[in-house]
Amino acid sequence: MKKTSDATLGMHILELEITSRCNLNCLHCYNRPKKNYDLPVKEFKKFFNFSKKYNVSNFIVSGGEARMHPEFDKICSFIKKRDKKGPRLVLQTNGTMIDEEFFKIASLFDVIHVSFDLDDLVRKDSLSNLYLAKKLINKGIKSYLFTTLHINNYKKVNNIVNLANKNKVPIGFNVCLPTEKQDDRFSIPLDDFLSLEKKLFKLSNDGKILRYSSPLTAVFDPLKGGEYKGNMGGCVAGIASCVVGFNGDVFPCPFFRVSAGNIFKDSLLKIWKKSELFNLMRDRSKYKEPCGSCDYLSYCGGCRNRALKLKGDVLAADPFCHLISKNKC
Repeated sequence: MKKTSDATLGMHILELEITSRCNLNCLHCYNRPKKNYDLPVKEFKKFFNFSKKYNVSNFIVSGGEARMHPEFDKICSFIKKRDKKGPRLVLQTNGTMIDEEFFKIASLFDVIHVSFDLDDLVRKDSLSNLYLAKKLINKGIKSYLFTTLHINNYKKVNNIVNLANKNKVPIGFNVCLPTEKQDDRFSIPLDDFLSLEKKLFKLSNDGKILRYSSPLTAVFDPLKGGEYKGNMGGCVAGIASCVVGFNGDVFPCPFFRVSAGNIFKDSLLKIWKKSELFNLMRDRSKYKEPCGSCDYLSYCGGCRNRALKLKGDVLAADPFCHLISKNKC
Protein backbone atom coordinates (compact mmCIF):
# COMPACT_ATOMS: atom_id res chain seq x y z
CA MET A 1 0.00 0.00 0.00
CA LYS A 2 1.39 3.41 -0.94
CA LYS A 3 2.55 5.62 1.89
CA THR A 4 0.85 8.98 2.26
CA SER A 5 2.27 12.24 3.56
CA ASP A 6 0.98 13.93 6.69
CA ALA A 7 -0.62 16.51 4.40
CA THR A 8 -3.14 13.98 3.09
CA LEU A 9 -3.15 10.84 5.30
CA GLY A 10 -5.28 9.11 2.67
CA MET A 11 -8.35 9.85 4.79
CA HIS A 12 -11.17 10.96 2.50
CA ILE A 13 -14.14 10.61 4.87
CA LEU A 14 -14.34 11.50 8.54
CA GLU A 15 -17.68 11.00 10.25
CA LEU A 16 -18.48 12.42 13.68
CA GLU A 17 -21.34 10.89 15.62
CA ILE A 18 -21.92 13.95 17.76
CA THR A 19 -24.69 12.44 19.90
CA SER A 20 -26.33 9.10 20.67
CA ARG A 21 -29.69 10.81 21.29
CA CYS A 22 -32.47 10.01 18.84
CA ASN A 23 -36.23 10.51 18.82
CA LEU A 24 -36.79 7.33 16.81
CA ASN A 25 -36.17 3.70 17.68
CA CYS A 26 -35.43 1.94 14.39
CA LEU A 27 -35.33 -1.80 14.98
CA HIS A 28 -32.43 -2.30 12.57
CA CYS A 29 -30.36 0.58 13.99
CA TYR A 30 -26.72 -0.24 14.81
CA ASN A 31 -26.36 2.68 17.16
CA ARG A 32 -28.60 2.49 20.25
CA PRO A 33 -26.65 2.64 23.55
CA LYS A 34 -28.52 2.50 26.85
CA LYS A 35 -27.27 5.92 27.98
CA ASN A 36 -26.91 9.24 26.22
CA TYR A 37 -23.53 10.44 24.99
CA ASP A 38 -22.73 13.83 23.50
CA LEU A 39 -19.40 14.68 21.89
CA PRO A 40 -18.15 17.99 23.34
CA VAL A 41 -18.34 20.98 21.01
CA LYS A 42 -14.59 21.54 21.41
CA GLU A 43 -14.02 18.09 19.91
CA PHE A 44 -16.22 18.97 16.95
CA LYS A 45 -14.13 22.08 16.33
CA LYS A 46 -10.89 20.14 16.72
CA PHE A 47 -11.85 17.49 14.20
CA PHE A 48 -13.24 19.93 11.70
CA ASN A 49 -9.90 21.76 11.80
CA PHE A 50 -8.16 18.38 11.59
CA SER A 51 -10.09 17.72 8.36
CA LYS A 52 -8.97 21.03 6.90
CA LYS A 53 -5.34 20.45 7.87
CA TYR A 54 -5.16 16.95 6.41
CA ASN A 55 -7.28 17.53 3.30
CA VAL A 56 -10.15 15.25 4.29
CA SER A 57 -12.71 15.49 1.47
CA ASN A 58 -15.95 14.80 3.36
CA PHE A 59 -16.78 15.69 6.95
CA ILE A 60 -20.03 13.97 7.99
CA VAL A 61 -22.07 15.05 11.01
CA SER A 62 -24.32 12.28 12.31
CA GLY A 63 -25.76 10.70 15.47
CA GLY A 64 -28.22 9.44 16.76
CA GLU A 65 -30.10 12.42 15.44
CA ALA A 66 -27.48 15.17 15.18
CA ARG A 67 -29.96 17.96 15.92
CA MET A 68 -30.61 16.50 19.36
CA HIS A 69 -27.11 17.40 20.54
CA PRO A 70 -27.79 19.78 23.47
CA GLU A 71 -25.36 22.35 22.04
CA PHE A 72 -26.13 21.95 18.36
CA ASP A 73 -26.66 25.70 18.13
CA LYS A 74 -23.04 26.26 19.17
CA ILE A 75 -21.88 23.78 16.55
CA CYS A 76 -23.88 25.69 13.93
CA SER A 77 -22.39 29.00 15.08
CA PHE A 78 -18.92 27.54 14.54
CA ILE A 79 -19.89 26.15 11.13
CA LYS A 80 -21.26 29.54 10.10
CA LYS A 81 -17.75 30.97 10.39
CA ARG A 82 -16.02 28.12 8.57
CA ASP A 83 -13.72 28.50 5.63
CA LYS A 84 -15.51 27.23 2.52
CA LYS A 85 -12.15 25.86 1.33
CA GLY A 86 -12.43 23.13 3.94
CA PRO A 87 -14.05 19.69 3.56
CA ARG A 88 -17.50 19.13 2.13
CA LEU A 89 -19.83 19.28 5.14
CA VAL A 90 -22.65 16.72 5.26
CA LEU A 91 -25.48 16.59 7.81
CA GLN A 92 -27.29 13.30 8.31
CA THR A 93 -30.82 13.60 9.67
CA ASN A 94 -33.87 11.39 10.19
CA GLY A 95 -36.01 14.28 8.98
CA THR A 96 -38.33 14.49 12.00
CA MET A 97 -37.21 17.73 13.67
CA ILE A 98 -38.36 20.08 10.93
CA ASP A 99 -39.17 23.70 11.66
CA GLU A 100 -38.18 27.08 10.24
CA GLU A 101 -34.93 26.91 12.20
CA PHE A 102 -34.01 23.69 10.39
CA PHE A 103 -34.02 25.41 7.01
CA LYS A 104 -31.76 28.14 8.39
CA ILE A 105 -29.18 25.67 9.65
CA ALA A 106 -29.54 23.43 6.57
CA SER A 107 -28.03 26.15 4.41
CA LEU A 108 -24.85 25.98 6.52
CA PHE A 109 -24.13 22.51 5.20
CA ASP A 110 -23.04 21.50 1.73
CA VAL A 111 -25.29 18.43 1.66
CA ILE A 112 -28.26 17.20 3.70
CA HIS A 113 -28.56 13.41 3.87
CA VAL A 114 -32.17 12.47 4.70
CA SER A 115 -33.05 8.95 5.86
CA PHE A 116 -35.90 7.34 3.96
CA ASP A 117 -37.91 4.16 4.36
CA LEU A 118 -41.34 2.87 3.40
CA ASP A 119 -41.68 -0.04 5.79
CA ASP A 120 -43.79 1.93 8.35
CA LEU A 121 -42.06 0.12 11.23
CA VAL A 122 -40.73 3.37 12.63
CA ARG A 123 -43.06 6.13 11.50
CA LYS A 124 -46.28 6.42 9.54
CA ASP A 125 -45.39 9.64 7.73
CA SER A 126 -42.27 8.39 5.94
CA LEU A 127 -43.27 10.24 2.75
CA SER A 128 -42.64 13.51 4.58
CA ASN A 129 -38.90 12.91 4.18
CA LEU A 130 -39.32 12.75 0.43
CA TYR A 131 -41.05 16.13 0.48
CA LEU A 132 -38.40 17.49 2.87
CA ALA A 133 -35.56 16.59 0.50
CA LYS A 134 -37.52 18.03 -2.42
CA LYS A 135 -38.13 21.28 -0.53
CA LEU A 136 -34.44 21.55 0.34
CA ILE A 137 -33.50 21.08 -3.30
CA ASN A 138 -36.02 23.72 -4.38
CA LYS A 139 -34.38 26.10 -1.91
CA GLY A 140 -31.02 25.51 -3.57
CA ILE A 141 -29.70 23.20 -0.84
CA LYS A 142 -28.16 19.96 -2.10
CA SER A 143 -30.00 17.02 -0.60
CA TYR A 144 -30.65 13.36 -1.21
CA LEU A 145 -32.56 10.45 0.31
CA PHE A 146 -30.82 7.38 1.66
CA THR A 147 -32.37 4.01 2.44
CA THR A 148 -30.92 1.10 4.37
CA LEU A 149 -32.33 -2.11 2.95
CA HIS A 150 -33.25 -4.93 5.32
CA ILE A 151 -35.62 -7.88 5.52
CA ASN A 152 -38.71 -5.67 5.87
CA ASN A 153 -38.18 -3.35 2.91
CA TYR A 154 -35.79 -4.83 0.33
CA LYS A 155 -38.64 -6.04 -1.87
CA LYS A 156 -39.85 -2.44 -2.19
CA VAL A 157 -36.76 -1.16 -3.99
CA ASN A 158 -38.59 -0.54 -7.27
CA ASN A 159 -41.34 1.41 -5.50
CA ILE A 160 -38.81 3.51 -3.60
CA VAL A 161 -36.73 4.28 -6.70
CA ASN A 162 -39.76 5.13 -8.83
CA LEU A 163 -41.06 7.46 -6.13
CA ALA A 164 -37.75 9.28 -5.83
CA ASN A 165 -37.24 9.51 -9.59
CA LYS A 166 -40.78 10.77 -10.15
CA ASN A 167 -40.14 13.59 -7.67
CA LYS A 168 -36.62 14.23 -9.05
CA VAL A 169 -34.96 13.59 -5.71
CA PRO A 170 -31.63 11.70 -5.74
CA ILE A 171 -31.59 8.51 -3.68
CA GLY A 172 -28.90 6.10 -2.51
CA PHE A 173 -28.92 2.70 -0.82
CA ASN A 174 -26.90 0.44 1.38
CA VAL A 175 -27.71 -3.01 2.75
CA CYS A 176 -28.13 -3.69 6.46
CA LEU A 177 -24.94 -5.23 7.88
CA PRO A 178 -24.64 -7.45 10.96
CA THR A 179 -23.61 -5.59 14.13
CA GLU A 180 -23.56 -6.26 17.85
CA LYS A 181 -26.91 -4.44 18.17
CA GLN A 182 -28.74 -6.61 15.63
CA ASP A 183 -29.63 -10.21 15.03
CA ASP A 184 -30.60 -12.28 12.02
CA ARG A 185 -34.13 -10.90 11.98
CA PHE A 186 -33.00 -8.11 9.69
CA SER A 187 -30.64 -10.00 7.37
CA ILE A 188 -31.59 -10.42 3.73
CA PRO A 189 -31.35 -14.07 2.60
CA LEU A 190 -28.16 -14.72 0.62
CA ASP A 191 -29.79 -15.53 -2.73
CA ASP A 192 -31.98 -12.45 -2.51
CA PHE A 193 -28.98 -10.36 -1.45
CA LEU A 194 -27.05 -11.41 -4.55
CA SER A 195 -29.98 -10.53 -6.82
CA LEU A 196 -30.47 -7.24 -4.98
CA GLU A 197 -26.82 -6.27 -5.48
CA LYS A 198 -27.10 -6.84 -9.20
CA LYS A 199 -30.27 -4.74 -9.31
CA LEU A 200 -28.72 -1.86 -7.35
CA PHE A 201 -25.57 -1.98 -9.47
CA LYS A 202 -27.64 -1.72 -12.66
CA LEU A 203 -29.82 1.07 -11.24
CA SER A 204 -26.65 2.95 -10.34
CA ASN A 205 -25.13 2.47 -13.81
CA ASP A 206 -28.41 3.59 -15.37
CA GLY A 207 -28.32 6.80 -13.33
CA LYS A 208 -31.53 6.04 -11.46
CA ILE A 209 -29.86 5.99 -8.04
CA LEU A 210 -26.68 7.41 -6.56
CA ARG A 211 -23.51 5.35 -6.91
CA TYR A 212 -23.96 2.00 -5.21
CA SER A 213 -20.66 1.55 -3.37
CA SER A 214 -20.73 -2.10 -2.31
CA PRO A 215 -17.20 -3.50 -2.83
CA LEU A 216 -18.66 -6.81 -3.99
CA THR A 217 -19.93 -5.26 -7.23
CA ALA A 218 -16.32 -5.07 -8.50
CA VAL A 219 -16.79 -8.59 -9.89
CA PHE A 220 -19.36 -7.23 -12.35
CA ASP A 221 -16.62 -5.24 -14.13
CA PRO A 222 -14.00 -7.42 -15.90
CA LEU A 223 -11.73 -4.39 -16.26
CA LYS A 224 -11.23 -4.43 -12.49
CA GLY A 225 -9.74 -7.91 -12.52
CA GLY A 226 -6.05 -8.76 -12.53
CA GLU A 227 -3.07 -9.00 -10.25
CA TYR A 228 -3.26 -7.30 -6.85
CA LYS A 229 -1.65 -3.86 -7.13
CA GLY A 230 -2.62 -2.23 -3.87
CA ASN A 231 -5.97 -0.82 -2.82
CA MET A 232 -7.59 0.83 -5.83
CA GLY A 233 -11.20 0.78 -4.66
CA GLY A 234 -13.78 -1.32 -2.88
CA CYS A 235 -14.36 -1.08 0.86
CA VAL A 236 -12.79 2.08 2.27
CA ALA A 237 -13.38 1.31 5.96
CA GLY A 238 -10.17 2.03 7.87
CA ILE A 239 -8.44 2.66 4.55
CA ALA A 240 -9.90 5.99 3.42
CA SER A 241 -12.60 6.56 6.03
CA CYS A 242 -13.24 6.34 9.74
CA VAL A 243 -15.84 7.30 12.32
CA VAL A 244 -15.43 9.03 15.67
CA GLY A 245 -18.23 7.78 17.88
CA PHE A 246 -20.11 9.88 20.45
CA ASN A 247 -18.10 8.27 23.29
CA GLY A 248 -14.76 8.88 21.56
CA ASP A 249 -14.25 5.39 20.12
CA VAL A 250 -12.85 5.35 16.59
CA PHE A 251 -14.37 2.84 14.16
CA PRO A 252 -13.49 1.82 10.58
CA CYS A 253 -17.05 2.57 9.44
CA PRO A 254 -20.46 3.28 11.04
CA PHE A 255 -21.44 -0.41 10.95
CA PHE A 256 -18.11 -1.85 12.06
CA ARG A 257 -18.43 -1.27 15.82
CA VAL A 258 -14.99 -2.52 16.83
CA SER A 259 -12.88 0.24 18.34
CA ALA A 260 -9.47 1.02 16.87
CA GLY A 261 -8.77 3.44 19.73
CA ASN A 262 -10.32 6.33 21.63
CA ILE A 263 -9.73 10.03 21.04
CA PHE A 264 -9.76 10.73 24.78
CA LYS A 265 -6.74 8.43 25.18
CA ASP A 266 -4.83 8.96 21.92
CA SER A 267 -4.91 11.47 19.09
CA LEU A 268 -6.92 10.61 15.99
CA LEU A 269 -3.71 11.02 14.00
CA LYS A 270 -1.97 8.35 16.09
CA ILE A 271 -4.97 6.02 15.91
CA TRP A 272 -5.23 6.45 12.14
CA LYS A 273 -1.55 5.70 11.61
CA LYS A 274 -0.81 3.15 14.33
CA SER A 275 -4.03 1.24 14.97
CA GLU A 276 -3.43 -2.51 14.70
CA LEU A 277 -6.98 -2.98 13.40
CA PHE A 278 -6.69 -0.34 10.69
CA ASN A 279 -3.30 -1.58 9.51
CA LEU A 280 -4.58 -5.15 9.45
CA MET A 281 -7.52 -4.14 7.26
CA ARG A 282 -5.37 -2.06 4.91
CA ASP A 283 -3.04 -4.86 3.87
CA ARG A 284 -5.31 -6.94 1.65
CA SER A 285 -2.43 -9.23 0.70
CA LYS A 286 -2.94 -10.83 4.13
CA TYR A 287 -6.63 -11.58 3.57
CA LYS A 288 -7.41 -15.28 3.79
CA GLU A 289 -8.38 -17.45 0.85
CA PRO A 290 -10.09 -17.17 -1.48
CA CYS A 291 -10.07 -13.38 -1.02
CA GLY A 292 -6.27 -13.22 -0.70
CA SER A 293 -5.64 -14.43 -4.25
CA CYS A 294 -8.78 -13.05 -5.90
CA ASP A 295 -8.38 -11.19 -9.19
CA TYR A 296 -10.65 -8.45 -7.84
CA LEU A 297 -8.78 -7.88 -4.57
CA SER A 298 -7.54 -4.40 -5.51
CA TYR A 299 -11.06 -3.17 -6.26
CA CYS A 300 -13.07 -5.13 -3.71
CA GLY A 301 -11.64 -6.49 -0.45
CA GLY A 302 -15.09 -7.64 0.63
CA CYS A 303 -16.77 -6.38 3.78
CA ARG A 304 -14.48 -6.78 6.79
CA ASN A 305 -17.40 -6.29 9.16
CA ARG A 306 -19.30 -9.19 7.59
CA ALA A 307 -16.16 -11.34 7.65
CA LEU A 308 -15.67 -10.69 11.36
CA LYS A 309 -19.31 -11.06 12.42
CA LEU A 310 -20.12 -14.10 10.28
CA LYS A 311 -16.75 -15.88 10.15
CA GLY A 312 -15.11 -14.65 13.37
CA ASP A 313 -12.02 -13.26 11.63
CA VAL A 314 -11.49 -9.77 10.23
CA LEU A 315 -9.18 -11.25 7.57
CA ALA A 316 -11.59 -13.99 6.49
CA ALA A 317 -13.33 -14.08 3.12
CA ASP A 318 -16.62 -12.20 2.94
CA PRO A 319 -19.18 -15.05 2.83
CA PHE A 320 -21.58 -12.90 0.78
CA CYS A 321 -19.11 -12.64 -2.12
CA HIS A 322 -20.75 -13.35 -5.48
CA LEU A 323 -17.90 -15.57 -6.65
CA ILE A 324 -17.81 -17.64 -3.45
CA SER A 325 -21.57 -18.10 -3.41
CA LYS A 326 -21.50 -19.32 -7.02
CA ASN A 327 -18.43 -21.56 -6.40
CA LYS A 328 -16.40 -19.60 -8.93
CA CYS A 329 -13.39 -19.13 -6.70
